[in-house]
Amino acid sequence: MPLLWPVKSLGIMVYGCGSIENCWVKKGGQVVDILLRLSLIDSLDPAAGIIWFAMDIPCKNKYVVVLKKRCNDCRTAFYSTNI
Repeated sequence: MPLLWPVKSLGIMVYGCGSIENCWVKKGGQVVDILLRLSLIDSLDPAAGIIWFAMDIPCKNKYVVVLKKRCNDCRTAFYSTNI
């Protein structure tokens, strides 16, 4: 993860905001998928700091997995037919 933050901080300096999908581990050991959203407090003065929030996104990643599987199933069915 050492390379992620310099790249993301460059994007924040250019665009004023950014987001990262990541996993966090709760105190109880449960892993949760999160979307971390970062934004400059003052776009003209980066030294003023960054505000951020984390949003729990468990359903999104589950749906992505299901959608990819269905796409692969459809692709396999399409190419296996003799039309």
